[in-house]
Amino acid sequence: MKDLLALIDEAGADHCAPVSLIVIDTLSRALAGGEENASTDMGAFVQNMDRLRDHTGATVLIVHHSGKDTARGARGHSLLRAATDTEIEIGDGTLRVTKQRDLDPIPEMRFKLDSLTLGKTERGKPVTSCVVRMLKKNEFVRLELSEQECMAYDAFCRCLETSQTGIVTSGRWKDEMSVANLSDRQLERLQTQVTEAGWVKKIKKAQYVSCEPTSTDTTDIGARTQPT
Repeated sequence: MKDLLALIDEAGADHCAPVSLIVIDTLSRALAGGEENASTDMGAFVQNMDRLRDHTGATVLIVHHSGKDTARGARGHSLLRAATDTEIEIGDGTLRVTKQRDLDPIPEMRFKLDSLTLGKTERGKPVTSCVVRMLKKNEFVRLELSEQECMAYDAFCRCLETSQTGIVTSGRWKDEMSVANLSDRQLERLQTQVTEAGWVKKIKKAQYVSCEPTSTDTTDIGARTQPT
């Protein structure tokens, strides 16, 4: 820890400005073989994060994962959540604050991942990544869908027509899209893209419902495909 603090001080001096944000990505890797569920290991981790914060005055942001049951929150011992000031859950196109100490609650925010071409490889193939684009305000907005995403949404609507509960499972939705001859991974990605675009909502693991339009909608349901 002493070496890390010295390195942070050196970085601040090199840039003539104090370090204001420290990102730990991820908690599991930072534990270096420690046990997330053990109070001793998690307690030591929290203590070290406090040392970082107290020494630098910086915000310490910890990237962590939920367990298989996302409703139970972050993995590991409850010491972590107890020591956390702000907890933000990132879902399918959503940012939701699940804990906020001593401050007013923050409303849920929505975002979309936009593809970005960075350049080309030596063989001329595009090198791509993605950027986060926050949606305007905190209101219901449907983004335009690509042709393939429209196919996925139409499949969802067919499933919804035969659902007695208004809920469509991931498996049922995939079965309806199977005519497209896509891999399971591609089908899951389409489900995520349609969800992030605001046309369906994921309510539980592998369960989806329709997002009802409101007066704030900006996309006509009859013209979902992006113009070419």
